[in-house]
Amino acid sequence: MAVSRLESLGYRIIDTNWRCHAGEIDIVASKDSRLVFFEVKYRSSGAYGSGEEALTQAKVHRLQRLAGAYLQANPRLIYSTIAVEVISVTPAGKDFEFRITPII
Repeated sequence: MAVSRLESLGYRIIDTNWRCHAGEIDIVASKDSRLVFFEVKYRSSGAYGSGEEALTQAKVHRLQRLAGAYLQANPRLIYSTIAVEVISVTPAGKDFEFRITPII
């Protein structure tokens, strides 16, 4: 779902569910001159907070390390801007609400 939404917004998907010894990156995508590492958080309701609120400082630091590991593993990727963002997905009637929030 998140991949389809990003593609509809003009992102080119480079990788999904990339894993290394340090963990996993949900989606790696590019748009214009930006390379973006996406963490996808699904919430069935707002009862326990949003997807953004689920990201602790430790998780943010881990995502930074994972982004660095990904770049080391893919040295041919050259972008002027690199970002880490969270996609928060929640049900909204028969559809879903997607919210993209920059983390770094």
